[in-house]
Amino acid sequence: MRFTKTPIEFYTDEVGLRYEICNGTASVIEYTGSITELEIPTTVKGATVSSIDTKVFQNISGLTKLIAPSITTIGNKCFYGCKDLTSIELPELTTLSSQCFYGCKDLTSINLPKVTTVGNECFFEC
Repeated sequence: MRFTKTPIEFYTDEVGLRYEICNGTASVIEYTGSITELEIPTTVKGATVSSIDTKVFQNISGLTKLIAPSITTIGNKCFYGCKDLTSIELPELTTLSSQCFYGCKDLTSINLPKVTTVGNECFFEC
């Protein structure tokens, strides 16, 4: 039996979001930007942006608002310690991972209409 490796591409956009692209889907794997209001695009390089990896925005300062219309999955501690975050919109997300908003003390506006499962300590110290 012969295995073929699925090609993986990496791409960093102009606002500092780094993506891993594979099989028509993209995942946000790192953020190095500094803007206060961030909207994650629904597609990048023809791939649907569907997830944010573990700890991508952990302890990021200055980010106050995040809109991510196509994100269906976020990793543990994704926004852990984002003390400046006040507003989040993830309309397609169904599960909140453990500690994903832990320590987001200023979070006052949350749009998560499809969430049915909330992980441990998701909103601890909020």
